[in-house]
Amino acid sequence: MSKRERESGYALMSLLLMAALVLILLGIEAPRILTQGQRDKEDELIFRGEQYRRALALHFRKYGRLPLKLEELYEPSNSLRFLRKPWRDPMTTDGQWRLIRVGPLGELIGSVTRERMQMQAAGIAGAGTAAEREKKEEKTKQEPRGLESGGTNLPIIGVASRSPRPGIKVYQNETTYARWEFIFDPVADTVSRAAPPGTTQPTPPGRSPTPPR
Repeated sequence: MSKRERESGYALMSLLLMAALVLILLGIEAPRILTQGQRDKEDELIFRGEQYRRALALHFRKYGRLPLKLEELYEPSNSLRFLRKPWRDPMTTDGQWRLIRVGPLGELIGSVTRERMQMQAAGIAGAGTAAEREKKEEKTKQEPRGLESGGTNLPIIGVASRSPRPGIKVYQNETTYARWEFIFDPVADTVSRAAPPGTTQPTPPGRSPTPPR
């Protein structure tokens, strides 16, 4: 074998070794990059969901009621805007949220983590007579709690992602995006606003504070 052939063989081996090293590095870095991208999207999901929760609270404080459609939060009359823009769900291709509505007895329509809220104390649902409440309770028990049931005539109390994918983070003790629900709690909001200045309100069980942005 000539000197030139030996040098060509060494050069080829060097290229193969370099290619192998590149493949190894890509195998190590690619999962990390993908994981970081997913974490960034999860942070964005939490931020946007909390923005809707906050907008629902502001709308309720202003009008004493919850909106029937999300457009009321960012395209209301009198140029009053509770949401800077219509944030999209970052976990789905169409960006559409799953709406969580509330019935007259505080039953949550569209939620997969909670069945009911204390709406009577917040003055959202009319109490009615004992017979009326009992009749409504029985009707509510018989109706299925479908994700999109309840129609559009019920007020919106929260939003959630439609994605069933598992998350890396754990949010409100839940590990899948569809169970990360951003629900406005009017009772907790009323108690919090009625507390004396400087009073620290405990975080409700299972609820994480809003992440820094």
